[in-house]
Amino acid sequence: MALYRILHRHEVSQNAAPAFDVKFTTESSDTSPSYKLVTGSSPSLSLWRATPKLIEEASLSALSMIFTEMARVDDAHGGLAIVGVESLGQPEDDDDSVATLGLDSTVKCWRLSKREEEGGTGSAENSEQNEEGESDSASFQPTHAYSLTNTLDKDNLGSSAIKISVSPDKALLACATINGLVKLFRVKAMEEIASFEVAAVSLAWSESGKVLKAGCADGNIVAFDLDEGRKKWSTRCQGSMVRCMASSKDDGLLFAGCDDKIIFVFDPLRERTPLVASYEGHDGWIFSLKAHVDATRFATASADKTVKVWDMLTKKCQHTFEGGHSKAVFGLDLLGNGRRMASCGEDGLVQIYSID
Repeated sequence: MALYRILHRHEVSQNAAPAFDVKFTTESSDTSPSYKLVTGSSPSLSLWRATPKLIEEASLSALSMIFTEMARVDDAHGGLAIVGVESLGQPEDDDDSVATLGLDSTVKCWRLSKREEEGGTGSAENSEQNEEGESDSASFQPTHAYSLTNTLDKDNLGSSAIKISVSPDKALLACATINGLVKLFRVKAMEEIASFEVAAVSLAWSESGKVLKAGCADGNIVAFDLDEGRKKWSTRCQGSMVRCMASSKDDGLLFAGCDDKIIFVFDPLRERTPLVASYEGHDGWIFSLKAHVDATRFATASADKTVKVWDMLTKKCQHTFEGGHSKAVFGLDLLGNGRRMASCGEDGLVQIYSID
């Protein structure tokens, strides 16, 4: 039986501004007790290292986390909020490059590099910590820095960007625009290689990176075969906006969270009856959805201030995390085999969960 618990919560934005997205980085792994996360908030891009801390008084679990801010860009998108963050780096290259989407409607790519220390300062070990063992923002000394490498704006996109998503192999970047196009760019050269006419508000990739699914405001979902450059299949979610999607690791199932507060699960191979199941339980819009690696569970984040874990076998909600976030939960990410999960929200907090 799974043991669900919140390991830690930490305020990652300045002045309690909303945190819109969170992603585990390439250095994070299932076997390491420490990992890194990148957050997009209003208006900062930040990189954090979370390390375990033993608490002798803890009765149920002795594991908590210390958050150390390693890098920050305060004006990444002209002072406007960052509403999307995607990891671009390859784990074998020890690369923590990221792409961000801002409310300025541009997409920016950032490379992370280690800062040269001056006078022996600037390391996480040398920075002052508060009583909870976390880095004091007043004495913030970054150990790393982000440098801007590419910008996609209206000249590249032809319109305002509203959604971004990176393929599992980190080779392709998909950008949905307000004028009803999804454009594909090769990450290394940031050159456009394809464009599809679809008014997408959410995006999801197949595990192979050869099929891209686009969820639309009218409830339609369209999948494109990237090798053949054409529509592969389509389905529909009762006419409500498909705000978020996720594919199972083997690409056998597609999960879609809609604005009617229902999650739909489809099997694209079942052409006549692709709908496998539907789930209800949230009291607000579903902003983010992540599928567990074995497709037996998936997690959702909602405007109702909760994060839920759902069971595919029982077709019920397995656990609800409530009371941690005081406002809408916008972002959600799973680490590796799904034993750890992170969320962020309108209250400016990031929470780390164990879902062993």
